[in-house]
Amino acid sequence: MTARETRQPSRWSAGWGIGAGVVVAVLLYIPVTLKSQRALGVPAPNATPRHLRAYPVEIAASYWVTWGISLIVLLAPAAVLAVFPRTRRIAVGYLITAAVIGGLLGALVIGVDIGGFAPD
Repeated sequence: MTARETRQPSRWSAGWGIGAGVVVAVLLYIPVTLKSQRALGVPAPNATPRHLRAYPVEIAASYWVTWGISLIVLLAPAAVLAVFPRTRRIAVGYLITAAVIGGLLGALVIGVDIGGFAPD
């Protein structure tokens, strides 16, 4: 056997995971979450700006549950990819990218849902 034959199989680059994480987080995470909330009949928070409301904001627990489940589903491909040694770098790239971008986009949408979006 030569040294080349005894080497471990090459590992794939994390760049594939980063690219997939960006695409999935940007194009699928928010639309799928909002469509699932609509399909399940989750009550949306009142979008009136906070300073114009006459009562405190009450948000249904199902609103938070749908966001949590969507985040878990968003990060699930990383768990599957991490099982195989050749794709662990892809899994790490996907996990970090999808978690950061998905978290920021989710926080933005939740902030607009809860705080309202209107000029002062």
